[in-house]
Amino acid sequence: MSAFSPSPQFAKRWLATPVAVKESFRQELDDIIDMLHSPIPARDFNFSLPDFGEEIKHLMATHKDESKPVKLIHSLDTSLTPIEPKKPALSRKEMDELEVKICEKLSAQITDFLDEHMGQLSDDLKAWIQTAVKNELAEYK
Repeated sequence: MSAFSPSPQFAKRWLATPVAVKESFRQELDDIIDMLHSPIPARDFNFSLPDFGEEIKHLMATHKDESKPVKLIHSLDTSLTPIEPKKPALSRKEMDELEVKICEKLSAQITDFLDEHMGQLSDDLKAWIQTAVKNELAEYK
C-alpha cells in the first residue's frame, strides 16, 4: 500500500478547519466506506449529505469565525491511553478473497461511471464534428 504524506500547508489548513466541516468530511468518508461494503450500485447509493460541496460551503461560511491559525508543532500528550486489542489477522486466503471482491466492486463502479460519462462525451464530440463540418463547408462555399 502506498504511503500518503500531506504537505505542511495542507496540515496547517486542516488543523485550522472548523470542527463541523471536519465532521462533514468524516461523514462523507464513512458513507464512501459504507458504499464500498454495500451491494447497492454506486449510482443508487444515498449519501448522508445529498450535496456535499454545498454543505461544506455553508458550513465554512457559518463557522468561518471558528477557524484559527494553528501551529504544526504541539506539545506531546504523554498521558496513558488504553491499548485496543488487535483484531485477528485475516488469513492469506481471506485477504485474497477480499482483494478480489473489492476490485470487482470498484471495477463495476468504474465501468458504470465511464459508461455514463463516455456516452455524454461521445454525443458532445459528434455534435462538435457536425458543427465543425458545417463551418468548414460554409467557408468553402
